Amino acid sequence: MKIKGYEVNLKESHAVAFDFDGVIHKYSKGWQDGSIYDEVNVDVLDIINTLMMNNIPCIIMSTRDPQQIKDWWNEQGFDIKTKVLDFNTVFYNDCDYLGITNRKIAAQLYIDDRAYRYTGQNTDEFLYDLTAESLKIYQPTIIKVGDRVQVLNGSGSCYKTGEIATCIAINVDKNGELKYLFENDKRQWQVLDWKDYKTLNNDTPLLTSLLNCKFTVVKDIDGLTKGKIYEVKNGKFKDDDGDICPMSEELLSEEDLKKYFQPLNSLDVEDSEIITVIKD
Repeated sequence: MKIKGYEVNLKESHAVAFDFDGVIHKYSKGWQDGSIYDEVNVDVLDIINTLMMNNIPCIIMSTRDPQQIKDWWNEQGFDIKTKVLDFNTVFYNDCDYLGITNRKIAAQLYIDDRAYRYTGQNTDEFLYDLTAESLKIYQPTIIKVGDRVQVLNGSGSCYKTGEIATCIAINVDKNGELKYLFENDKRQWQVLDWKDYKTLNNDTPLLTSLLNCKFTVVKDIDGLTKGKIYEVKNGKFKDDDGDICPMSEELLSEEDLKKYFQPLNSLDVEDSEIITVIKD
């Protein structure tokens, strides 16, 4: 359905459930004595109000006593009215009141500051998802039809790195994940992963060229000889065997070049010492 110009993957009359502590209640000091001591997150209030105005019922779902939340809510004087759901409620579709419950009831979406989305991961995939590095880099950007992006990694697609494309369709796969279909100026269509593009607006600097530079390595490593000069042209270079590197990406900056060699680091060598970029 469309809300405020966005095509969103939500259904009318199907509930959306919000956690209370850490989502609606800012909860900056944790549980404390069990009181509701912090201020409300006004952005979440706006989200709830927007959904309910578009015929999407909303629920507060918390381990707290529902009456405690209702009493606090009424004291704040919010425009949105609330009611505590009875024990037999399984489905909730009343958009006149924000429901409150301490049970998990049916919803099309659960919003929680500590949630993890399970889509069939095995143990290794689960543990990888919880590493600090992966959580730090996983920042997919929600876009809409008509948004322009610039391709960051053209490998494996019909697009080249640096090319501009436009979102022409948004679909949902069997796991409920959003998939974006892009079209370039040659009318080629391609679904891109979120890591392979950046969204553009009037203030976004364009990627104008791939990396071009020369470098040496500080020690012999597989395919490269210490002291020998290698040249990066348009984001690629050739090793001693004539193989083109990297195989699956293009280098956009000197930082990318350094990161490319990081897996080869030994414990007694600093990252910055693996290669030396030759300045003209």
